[in-house]
Amino acid sequence: MSGDKRDDSKKSLDELWTAVRKNSSDFNAWTALLGHVEQNVLLVGINSVREAFSAFFARYPYCYGYWKKLADLEKKNVQDGEEIALDRCRETFDQGLEAIPLSVDLWLQYVSFMKQWAKERGPEGDAELRTLYERAAVTCGLEFRSDRLWDSWIAWETEQKQLVNVTAIYDRLIRTPTQLYQHHHDKLQGLLEKYPPHETLSEEELEELRAIYDQKKGEGAIVEEEASFIKKEAMQRRKDVFKKTEEAVRTRWTFEEGIKRPYFHVKPLEKSQIKNWKDYLDLEIEMGDPQRIRMLFERCLIACALYEDMWMKYISWAQSVGDSAESILALFKRACQTHLPKKPTINLAWLAFVEKNERNGSLPAGSSESLLGPMEERLCGGSSGIAGCIVFSMRRLHILRRLGRPDEVDALFKKLAEDAKPGGPKMVNHFVVKHARFLAGERGDTAGALALLREAIKREPENVRTYLTMIELAMQSGDQALAEEAFDSALKAPEVPQARKLEMLQRKFEFFEEMTCDVAKAQCALEEYTKMLKVIIFSSFLCKQ
Repeated sequence: MSGDKRDDSKKSLDELWTAVRKNSSDFNAWTALLGHVEQNVLLVGINSVREAFSAFFARYPYCYGYWKKLADLEKKNVQDGEEIALDRCRETFDQGLEAIPLSVDLWLQYVSFMKQWAKERGPEGDAELRTLYERAAVTCGLEFRSDRLWDSWIAWETEQKQLVNVTAIYDRLIRTPTQLYQHHHDKLQGLLEKYPPHETLSEEELEELRAIYDQKKGEGAIVEEEASFIKKEAMQRRKDVFKKTEEAVRTRWTFEEGIKRPYFHVKPLEKSQIKNWKDYLDLEIEMGDPQRIRMLFERCLIACALYEDMWMKYISWAQSVGDSAESILALFKRACQTHLPKKPTINLAWLAFVEKNERNGSLPAGSSESLLGPMEERLCGGSSGIAGCIVFSMRRLHILRRLGRPDEVDALFKKLAEDAKPGGPKMVNHFVVKHARFLAGERGDTAGALALLREAIKREPENVRTYLTMIELAMQSGDQALAEEAFDSALKAPEVPQARKLEMLQRKFEFFEEMTCDVAKAQCALEEYTKMLKVIIFSSFLCKQ
């Protein structure tokens, strides 16, 4: 292998990594990177392959085909010995199925790999393969489109001539609404019809049916042979089960037919697809089987992983049925850290959930603050204030406020106002007004609050909101002199429109009339209000002429 080829491959690899680091949401850049390391594994080395796939799965864990690709690459990497390669292949499948446990395709690929492995290990290998099938059935056997998995298990048990096991699998399957429910029922009936009962039924069921036969024969109710009776009874039992399953399938069939893209893709889903998922979920929730509801949510979130409202619907339902804080946190982490790292609404919902549980003692002190830092980094690029995300800066402020740390709140307000200066006086005053409210409301420092607002008015004299806040805080203080000063300051400002001054005069009159004993000033305010009202009405009349 020439050094030039290796150097060229390394250069291409660096360029591809640069592309995904520049824009980690560029799916095509990721697939180009993975394609390069897959095709040039001997040049770049298996560690580079693992690094690329690992970074990809951290962002797109639902791409089951790439888990299979990595498993194949691990299997072929025999430089450390074949056994180590096989172990790493198994580990990759396990990791993939932890990430996307409802992938029937990935389970079948794992089973196919394990069949080759089991052939060389005799009964021990068969036992391990059977355990894997059981694990797969428990994990994703309720999936409506899991028929291929069940069929694979049944075919393998049939090859092993374990017909009792085959019947037991069918018994589970005919209770499960799946796409090929009729096919499974017919195959089971054919199995029971073809073979004698002692070859297909468990000892427990045989004993039960023999007891029923003996009782009925003793009563003279039947005259047929025992084997014939047992076979008919076993078949009828399963027909009764099938009827219930058939009804469950009918209830869901329209929704299942409406699912056109059950797999993950970065391309947006059609609105009709999203509506179908929502309606289907509403149906399952109404029917009330928690196991089936969770299964459908997990299926939905493979196709709808990039839809914030779908994750919130799942989380809301989980909270409504009393899931533990740990379970809810796990959902938030999956949503926010993997699939929706840049979506503020669900990230803020996660933060609120953590803060709530921190405050009630379910989570340790400092949980919300430790979460907020990485969250700001993800959504705001590590900046704060105006250079980053105001909403997260304000959430940090109010976390500190609710935790009873006013000095830190004070300092952060000042920092935010300072950082906002490049955005102009309006942006600075956005924080100053909030700071003033905090000082007056939380710290009882009305004088300090009004001083901040006076400075804000100097920066932006046309901002009516600042005047109104100053009036409001002065009125709330109960200090008549402060209130009068605030009203006068606003009413004398030439930048405040007359219509807004009219509102202020009305508030001034109401303040003196309703909150003081100074009837003279109340009357004076009323007269000022009436005079300005006449001026405005007259001006309006002239404009219409």
